[in-house]
Amino acid sequence: MDEKHPQCTAPAPDESDRLDRVLINGVAWTGGSRWLAQLFTWPVTVVVARLLGPEAYGFMAVSTIFTRFLSVIAEAGLGYAIIMSPDVSYSTIRQLNTLAVLLGCLAVAIAVILSPYVAAFFGADEVRTVILALSAVFVIESLAIVPVAVLRRQFRYKELAIAEFARSISDTVITLCLALAGFGYWALVCGYLGGAITSLFMTTFYGRQGYEMPRSAQVRPLVVFGLNFVSQGISSLICSSADIAAAGRLLSTSTTGQYVFALTLASVPLEKITSLVTRVTPGLFFEIRRDPASLKRYLISITRLLALAAFPILFGLAAIAHDFFYIVMGSSWGGAVWPFRLLCAHVAIASVFALLPQILQACGHTGIPTRQAWIAAVVLPLLFIAFGSAWGAVGIAAGWLVGTLATNVPLLMATLRLADTSVREYGLSIWPAASASAAMIVMIQLARAGTASFELWPPFQLMAMIAVGAVTYLLVLIVFHRPLVTQITSYWRRQR
Repeated sequence: MDEKHPQCTAPAPDESDRLDRVLINGVAWTGGSRWLAQLFTWPVTVVVARLLGPEAYGFMAVSTIFTRFLSVIAEAGLGYAIIMSPDVSYSTIRQLNTLAVLLGCLAVAIAVILSPYVAAFFGADEVRTVILALSAVFVIESLAIVPVAVLRRQFRYKELAIAEFARSISDTVITLCLALAGFGYWALVCGYLGGAITSLFMTTFYGRQGYEMPRSAQVRPLVVFGLNFVSQGISSLICSSADIAAAGRLLSTSTTGQYVFALTLASVPLEKITSLVTRVTPGLFFEIRRDPASLKRYLISITRLLALAAFPILFGLAAIAHDFFYIVMGSSWGGAVWPFRLLCAHVAIASVFALLPQILQACGHTGIPTRQAWIAAVVLPLLFIAFGSAWGAVGIAAGWLVGTLATNVPLLMATLRLADTSVREYGLSIWPAASASAAMIVMIQLARAGTASFELWPPFQLMAMIAVGAVTYLLVLIVFHRPLVTQITSYWRRQR
């Protein structure tokens, strides 16, 4: 009998303090690396955006729609299958590693065959060349699928954080250098590929696995399990790509670029705050899947923390959107203001709902999130087309807000029943962040009106508004939600 891979054997249930430490350690490493990278990458991103303009971002966005679909298919859910499997043998790990590389090569072949048709759909021959260049990432990422999954299953978030940090820095440096050299949208393409190669070297260094010829009897159960995640991934990509496809067909390249950059900026909290938690929690929820009390505890506490972290950033950005785009980005980006505000509201809702599919999947109810994901894949594109035809980029952003609310309610109700939690308890978990954010928005608007009469230098006025918003948010939490603040600070000290 083949020995079970110790890195992929589910840990025995332990006390809640151990799980708390695992969660905090994972979030700390992932979050620390991401925010440290952001100190460098976002100022550079603003410079690159000013150099390249909206057209380059619009062209890059429509070029990557097809490659994103192929990436999900090539991954085949193998990473999640490893994470969610109670035990996997050494041999099976090696077989899955080989299978992942074969699927990556298959994705390259599909990209070569279908790229002319994708280019014809968007009416731009250059799209074919970009797709062919980006198809190299399928092989690059396929080599890292199993090593990354093993590291995540083993809770080795320090190594994963280092690899992600290196990817962000290398991507940004390459993009900036090529943008300054006048390479246009190719700066974005080469930066993305360079970041993927850097990440591959780091992850395979920390979690390198061997290769073995796949045998159906061993890999088939995991592949079948992974197909649930492929289905959800495809439906999610339909949603996240349909808005860009609609913009590419209905709007000008410049307006599409404004919308895409607004979407990218609004999605930062979801990527840099929410995802740093949701990348840690699958293994956690898998361990407590048979304990409703623990499910409730972590659902409420993590949702509260996600809201506390994401709401002030998202609603604060929405409040200063006009000043930010005209002062920092330049007048050519003015059309992104209102789409950005609506997208911030959408991402705020999505951030607190991000845990719902994970809990359902960990507890064996994979059919519910899969069904809702496909419902969203039908509803959202229809909203994008209908609203986008009527109101342009603002309408497409509004389609996200309406669709996110409508399609996540069934997931919420199913999760609350599973965790034995009431709607009121769930609502109270986000109330501190929501109330403090509302007060913050009001004070930012008052600060804008107050500083306008002094005729301050616009960047100073923007910084004053940000300072007023941050202070207001913290004061509301301290004054009106003091028990929560005390609980968080004391808990953090105890864990340290």
